[in-house]
Amino acid sequence: VFLAAFVLGVGLFLASLIAGIVRFFLANFGVEGAKTASRFIYYVVTTYAVLAVFAVFGIPNEVFSAQINVIIGAVGLAAAIAFCLCCKDMAADFLHNLFKGR
Repeated sequence: VFLAAFVLGVGLFLASLIAGIVRFFLANFGVEGAKTASRFIYYVVTTYAVLAVFAVFGIPNEVFSAQINVIIGAVGLAAAIAFCLCCKDMAADFLHNLFKGR
């Protein structure tokens, strides 16, 4: 139990450290979604820390891998559909400027 608590503590520390670094660099580069990206990174690293705690307790990661893959796929599909339906004009302008070199 102590090892699991230590692993979770280190995982949460690394999650906040990495999220802070990501937020710092993205904010300095002027990216508007710096806070959102850092939160996403924090949750991803926290998820892996929790999976490491389950491994410490002897619960295999294969139990959760199918569910995590489905969740990641669903979020990716939802993002793709939202981007296609809501931002098609912005995407067209972005790709046009990208290929024109502006």
